[in-house]
Amino acid sequence: MRAMGRVVVGLAFLVVAASCSRGHAVGSPAAPTGVLAPVPSPSPAVGGRLPAVVARLSFSLPGGDAYSPQATAVDETGRAVVLCYQSNQPASSSALVTIDPATGSRGEVWPLPGPSLGPVAAGGGYAYAAYQDGQFHPHLAAVDLATGRLVADVPSDFVYAGDSLGIDRAGRIYLPLADRLEVRDGRSLEVVRALPYGTVPQERALAADPARDRLYLAVGERLRAYRASDLALLWETTGLSGHVHLTVDQAGRRVYARCEAFEGTQFVARLLAFDAAGGQPLPAPAAPAAGPSRVALAGG
Repeated sequence: MRAMGRVVVGLAFLVVAASCSRGHAVGSPAAPTGVLAPVPSPSPAVGGRLPAVVARLSFSLPGGDAYSPQATAVDETGRAVVLCYQSNQPASSSALVTIDPATGSRGEVWPLPGPSLGPVAAGGGYAYAAYQDGQFHPHLAAVDLATGRLVADVPSDFVYAGDSLGIDRAGRIYLPLADRLEVRDGRSLEVVRALPYGTVPQERALAADPARDRLYLAVGERLRAYRASDLALLWETTGLSGHVHLTVDQAGRRVYARCEAFEGTQFVARLLAFDAAGGQPLPAPAAPAAGPSRVALAGG
């Protein structure tokens, strides 16, 4: 059965869905298949206009079994790295796929040592992903995106698929664990610092703004801002609830938090905005005036 994957590029959101097939040789580039298609504009929202989808790019293969996209990261060049998973391929159940959203071309397919549902990060020519080995032990891996070579592979604490990995311009990796934030060297993946939360939150999330040396960390109902280079706490605020996803707009002015929870039997999702400079809550989110931001989300 033909498997389809789509990449959706938005003014404020980049939604990537990719598929990779056993019929495509690992480590070899696929021919560009992206096709631009016009899509309707969203309706205006209170406080501003919602993000507008400007194109859908198809990266499907002619046939064969396909990986399912699970998570996406975008590096400093705008290249997307999609983490794919295939439950029917135990020998190579997860892989990384590079995509250029600007040209609609898919790059090479690089297998991971074990199954992974995320998270994934990309920067400096490398991709970083958490995975499990054959004994279900968690690992953190670094892959050279030019060659597919595994440059580092180290044991780690358990990482939830819904967690986030952060990366700064110095190549340091930020890994939020159950009770602490770990900072790791981007080449060796060795721990260079650990920051305890002071609690063991049920939920946690991380967003990095490398251009401004900032980290934003959701710990339970609290949102904290740090200077990434020395982990100095800049501000802290409350107001989060449920499962949280964080991102920062391209101008570095707003931090967005999507809070998901069940209220009784109903699933409720809220989108909150905070001032990145001081943490003050902002009105209903609107598209940033300074230009589009990009957030990578995987979907099937």
